[in-house]
Amino acid sequence: MILDVFNLKKHYQKLKNYINDKIDYYNSFTILLFSDRVDAKQKKIRVNLKKLSLWFFAYTFLVMFAISLVYYFTPLKYILFFNEDFFEYQNQQIILLNKKVIFLTKELEELVSTNKKLKYLEIMADSISADSLAAKKHEIIKKKKNIFGGDLFYIFEYFTNNELSSNNNDNIFIKPTTGFITRNFDINLGHYGIDFSLKNGTPIVASESGVIIFSNYSVDDGNCIMILHRNNYITVYKHLSMLIKTKGAKVKKGEIIGRIGDSGLTADGPHLHFEILKNGKPIDPLTVLVR
Repeated sequence: MILDVFNLKKHYQKLKNYINDKIDYYNSFTILLFSDRVDAKQKKIRVNLKKLSLWFFAYTFLVMFAISLVYYFTPLKYILFFNEDFFEYQNQQIILLNKKVIFLTKELEELVSTNKKLKYLEIMADSISADSLAAKKHEIIKKKKNIFGGDLFYIFEYFTNNELSSNNNDNIFIKPTTGFITRNFDINLGHYGIDFSLKNGTPIVASESGVIIFSNYSVDDGNCIMILHRNNYITVYKHLSMLIKTKGAKVKKGEIIGRIGDSGLTADGPHLHFEILKNGKPIDPLTVLVR
């Protein structure tokens, strides 16, 4: 009865017929495609308003769905619409970046400091020798008013140093480890030592008695030990897996100072890179090693 009062059924039927007439009218058109080429055939495309409408709505839905995903799962919403969450998000990102910068800065400073120490020791090795240290120590001992005044340590040091200086003036270097030499000394190729290849963890011994002037990690050489010997000799042991002796320690010939490894960027497997320097210049270790 209400439908009869407002004539809704009649208006609905009238609107439906109007829409169908329009659809039939536009569907009666045909699109002709012509080409400038003579041998090309013309193409006909029949208009189908229902299919066009369906494709249009499907494409629109997909675009809106993609935009919604980008909006909800990316920071785009914070950029397009400023709200309270935007400032909190920005603060979290800034704090996170600051933590990363501080961490990387500390790591970089530590690496730079280690490399500087290694370069400084290599430079100082040219001017510092075991002989000069022994002379300085002897001078200090002579300045004491009474060297035998009850101090047993100085008496022992005095006779030991005099005995060594009178009976053993030459350096005798032994192999720091057993095994085969896989790469020889070649100054033209920038290889200033010899390589011993052995399994990881094999003990490394001091080639000659002396004082450790460096025992630390460097980026290229990994765990490295440098020992200062008499007559301006320095031995270098690189790519160790473990450092047993520390800087300043006195070591005897044949005493274990570390173990073979493959630490450092220049290492290509477990091996020991062994160098001998005379007056700060590298020499072929095979020329002085006892065979």
